[in-house]
Formats: sequence, C-alpha cells, structure tokens
Amino acid sequence: MAFPASIAVNPLMAEPTITLDISLDEAASQRVSTFDVYWRSKCRDRKLPARCDIDPAEIKPLLPNLLIADIETAPFRVRYRLDGSETAGINGSLTNQYLDQLDQQPPDLRAALTVAYQTSVSERRPVYSRHYVLLKSGLKWPATAGIWPLANDNDGEITRCVALEDYPELP
Repeated sequence: MAFPASIAVNPLMAEPTITLDISLDEAASQRVSTFDVYWRSKCRDRKLPARCDIDPAEIKPLLPNLLIADIETAPFRVRYRLDGSETAGINGSLTNQYLDQLDQQPPDLRAALTVAYQTSVSERRPVYSRHYVLLKSGLKWPATAGIWPLANDNDGEITRCVALEDYPELP
C-alpha cells in the first residue's frame, strides 16, 4: 500500500504532524525498539505471533505505553480494545473506541494512522511513525509509535495489532 511519507494536518506547521513508515532507527525510541525485539522473538518459523504469544509479564515496563487494537476488515476499521495508563493519560481512554471516531485527534491524523494500521495488516509487518498528539490542554506533543500485527491462532489472519506510543520529551 502506498502512502505519502509525511502528512501535515496544519499547513502552517514547519514540521509535518505525522511521518509514516520510517525505519526503526529513525523512530529513535528505546521503548519502540524494545517491543520490536520482543515481537520479533515471538515470530516462529516466519509466522506472525498471535495475541496469546504476547505475555504482559515479559514486557511489564512497556505496558503503560501499549495499545491492543481489534482489526475489522469490511470495511477496514481499528477499535482499541485496551490502552496503557500513560497512553490513556495523554489521549484520554481509547478503550472500546474506533480510531476513525477519536474526536480528540485531528481528522488527518486519524486517517494517516488508519493507513499505518492498514499497511501493517496488509504487508504483515511493523510500521513505525513519528507524529504529534493533541493533548487535552490543546498542545501538540511529539510521539514515536510502532504498530505490530498479530495473527489469529487458527488461520494466521490478522485480527489484532499491538501499538506502542512513546512520548520521549514528556516531563
């Protein structure tokens, strides 16, 4: 799936609001890198890990930044099943909300993140990004994120993704 590398929500901003499909090195986030190593360790015989392969006890320091999302395919939609405490503190609780209906974030950002999830699912690989989240105070705050697909235990279809948002400059 092709998409632009950068999407600016506000054309007056000097820096794009989201830069999609960057390399893991460009993401420059220890948390994203740590989860990436963990996710790859769960890939068996070149197969994607399933939700049951992800053990929260093994990644306890990352849990405040993790999101688990259900993937619906017809039409494509992302519904957040679970969000960590730090992510919820920044975005408000996302649990049981659809990405395309998150009114607290700009429409172009929601659309770009949907494309990132679609890419992760269709290409069966992680997608990394840098973007800005809109805080409850109205300030834009930098974030680095990754999205990793999870396969269904039975047939390998991707029914969920794990996402991680890191806010490296958060005081």
